[in-house]
Amino acid sequence: MKAVVKGKPGPGVEIMEVDKPKIKPFEVLVKVQACAICGTDVDRYRWVGEYPKSMIKYLPVILGHEFAGEIAEVGEQVKELKPGDRVAIEPLVSCGRCSHCLAGRPNHCKNMAILGATINGGMAEFVAVPASNCFIIPENISYSAATHLQTLAMTIHALDFSPIMPGDTVVVQGPGPVGLSALQLAKAVGASKIFITGLKKDVKRLEIAKKLGGDPINVEEEDPVQKVKEFTGGEGADVVIEASGSPKAAAQSFEMVRARGSIYLIGLVHEPVNVNLEKLVLKEIRIFGIRSRGNFQDNWRRAINLVAMAKVNLDYLIDHIVPIEKSLEGFELLIEGKAVGVVITPYSSQKILS
Repeated sequence: MKAVVKGKPGPGVEIMEVDKPKIKPFEVLVKVQACAICGTDVDRYRWVGEYPKSMIKYLPVILGHEFAGEIAEVGEQVKELKPGDRVAIEPLVSCGRCSHCLAGRPNHCKNMAILGATINGGMAEFVAVPASNCFIIPENISYSAATHLQTLAMTIHALDFSPIMPGDTVVVQGPGPVGLSALQLAKAVGASKIFITGLKKDVKRLEIAKKLGGDPINVEEEDPVQKVKEFTGGEGADVVIEASGSPKAAAQSFEMVRARGSIYLIGLVHEPVNVNLEKLVLKEIRIFGIRSRGNFQDNWRRAINLVAMAKVNLDYLIDHIVPIEKSLEGFELLIEGKAVGVVITPYSSQKILS
């Protein structure tokens, strides 16, 4: 079968023929219909920052952790799934036995494996995954949209720390898939004003943000801190969601949040950030680092319900679908800022949209 493989340290990936995986008794074989290219996949492709380098000892590995497909085969111990089921996949494979797992924090598992990083992922025709990592999706959620259910579930996890309240002013930094899903979630829970920041190259994403009810700020043309302060009478936003991974944006989040406001740090920042800790203390700012989906089962359930009930539309996050043979073009589209979101498919694009 064809797969997108990170074979060695350094920039680039390879499109290769590899063996079809064999499943273990507790696993299922998923026939992949759609696999999104995430920002972390782009980092691994470009080989930038420290995060990708943590996977050196696992190379070669098939990339892709945001994917959905159809169950092709089930292991002998699997009872809750059957061939033909439509599923989206949680990419963090927790052990279920360590102290974090037993406390309901599988996103901090001490023995974690990660699909698409430490074990083979979804940029392939087939992938073997634990049955417990599969979530059945209803017919009214397309395979392409389902690739971003985990993105929405991660934002839901953020709200568990400090919820957005009706009437709040919210700033979303970064108009990528995480930012656009966060915008919609903030709107769904009642935020009255939602600013979303981006760069000149993000023009397409900012246009979508406006359609979704956000107030776009091009940070290369306007000062986002000043604009937020002016709107709030100098107070600042109730909640800032940092989803860009930009060191400058991360620093600005502390300037634009109000006293006793909340900051959710979701984007991975690869460089040091200068923060005035005195201001942090005096303003009593609450800061939350957000890693993946928290309690997987509950947050996935809520994400699926929100999309199935049309409270959040994840189809907006995808504007390019490429066959697996043209995966490199998909990566470059994202690097050049020419795409909102890219999905790789081994099969026809029509099928993954249904």
